[in-house]
Amino acid sequence: MDIVNEIILERLRTLLKARLGIIISPSLSPRILRKLQDYVDQWPGGWSGLFIEIEEKRNDLALKHLADIFVITHTYFFREHTHFEFLKNVILPDLQNSKAFELRIWSAASSSGEEAYSILLSMIDFFGDDYWLLDAGVLATDISRQALEKGVAGIYNADALKNVPKTLAQRWFKANEDGSVIIDEKLRKEATFRWLNLVDPFPSFRRPFHVIFCRNVMLYFEEEMRSAVIEKLSRSLAPGGWLIIGQAEDSRAARNWLEPVNGSIYRKSNLS
Repeated sequence: MDIVNEIILERLRTLLKARLGIIISPSLSPRILRKLQDYVDQWPGGWSGLFIEIEEKRNDLALKHLADIFVITHTYFFREHTHFEFLKNVILPDLQNSKAFELRIWSAASSSGEEAYSILLSMIDFFGDDYWLLDAGVLATDISRQALEKGVAGIYNADALKNVPKTLAQRWFKANEDGSVIIDEKLRKEATFRWLNLVDPFPSFRRPFHVIFCRNVMLYFEEEMRSAVIEKLSRSLAPGGWLIIGQAEDSRAARNWLEPVNGSIYRKSNLS
């Protein structure tokens, strides 16, 4: 069994920062250390074997497993609720007035799906039955496979509904025998979950997005990487599209590409 010593951790820090933008804390909790040791014990050659797989063989699955160990996936429905109020009161009416029949929205750091489903619930609350006449839905991406699997399943603890409007909770969530709740299948089909690393070049999306939520992930990026990610997100927006970042995040880089609406909401010029 290899010991997780400081030399190994420094190599791991460098690797995860370069490949995923993840900054590892100088001191790791016993829980994280146990998870790391359990994972590396699976590899012939221990840490040396694992580093060879990732650095030389470009084993993306091994990298994804490491991401699951380190990525924080704590979130909840309608987190930073003012963003969803802005979506419903400003962005969606603006799109409705433009007579857009297609709504492309991306939850770019979706974690376990609460953000993506909150966006969908906001759209359904605004459009009512007319939502189903639109070419709409939400793309939800993250670097944690475990979080994405939870989002696909759509099963959450019952207390997760505390911020969901009662009428929406009654319509779109059903109780399970074990006390959890599951999102109605019709709504689950409106969210498409995919693994995506924001640090890598983005895939060629079919069309640009009207709205991108990318919240509470760039807190963990250094300035140069944060600027590069925001540039890529901005280029992925349609003219007049909106970028919403976390309220506690450094937003200076966004001003290089987008017009500020407030401290955490930005808009792309219609001329872009």
